[in-house]
Amino acid sequence: MNVDINNYFINIVYLDTFFKSFKGLMLRKNISEKNCYILKTQGIHMFFMRFSLDLVYLDKEKRVIKIIENIKPWSLGPLMFNCEYVLEFKNSYFIKKVKLNDIINI
Repeated sequence: MNVDINNYFINIVYLDTFFKSFKGLMLRKNISEKNCYILKTQGIHMFFMRFSLDLVYLDKEKRVIKIIENIKPWSLGPLMFNCEYVLEFKNSYFIKKVKLNDIINI
């Protein structure tokens, strides 16, 4: 599914099953810069990752509550109890379009 986020179109990939969410992007060599991966979680880890990611944390109203640029492999993202979704992507242009308190209609 494609979605327009602040006039930037990306392909949404839902990691919506236990297995998809558990595996996430671990062990992949790369991902498309046009994809945004969505997990229903309060935080993420970067264990077994081979590349950095940008992260956007959303609350239950899909409001941006945290933005993390370039989180490195083998690190932990913050655990945020008011978070409902985490968006993962590898595209520095997209992260520049998102601001705190933006609503992301996914």
